[in-house]
Amino acid sequence: MSLGAFEAPRDAACKIFYLDGKSVVLFFFAASSEGAVVLTGRSKLNALTTLDEHLQLYLGAYQVGIPMDAFENAVVSSLKRLRVFDELLCSVRPESAKNIEIDFIGRSGARICVGEIKQKAGKRGLDQLNTAVRQNTFGPFVTRIFISGTSLHPNDREVASLLGITVVELNWASGNGDGPLSQADETKLRDAMTKLFQKNGDVEQ
Repeated sequence: MSLGAFEAPRDAACKIFYLDGKSVVLFFFAASSEGAVVLTGRSKLNALTTLDEHLQLYLGAYQVGIPMDAFENAVVSSLKRLRVFDELLCSVRPESAKNIEIDFIGRSGARICVGEIKQKAGKRGLDQLNTAVRQNTFGPFVTRIFISGTSLHPNDREVASLLGITVVELNWASGNGDGPLSQADETKLRDAMTKLFQKNGDVEQ
């Protein structure tokens, strides 16, 4: 079917557009003089909706709260300070499933990121994130992030990879008490998020 979708506009000498929903990038194609379909450009889409509009569309009514512990607060504070997201909400609870609590949901351009923050790494946190996203539709393409204050067991890291969850392992256990993330942890968080967005296709035309 995808081949037919390309052939029809090619034969009619029309321009062809393809939206990669995962990377939120629009690709432009055109037919060459030899009849081949060639890529002529690409552009990252900006947000079409606010984060609230997106959540209202996919979740319906929801409530927001505050970070549940010192580590969550430190991570959320760093995400805000680093301006990783255009919009960020924490402790999100859908009205339709109040047993589900999502540590943070962020919007970067047109991409939605759903995150779980755990001071101690473990499979339970991965399961919570996987369950929350599986039971509540956030849209066709969502980036899932698990931020841990300790290193994951290799088996749990493999589970995260199989589930398509990006893992960020910090060193909170070595201790900042109730304070902010250390400079090293904040740098690691910033670098991980930058790499994630580059991997998912934040590009210029």
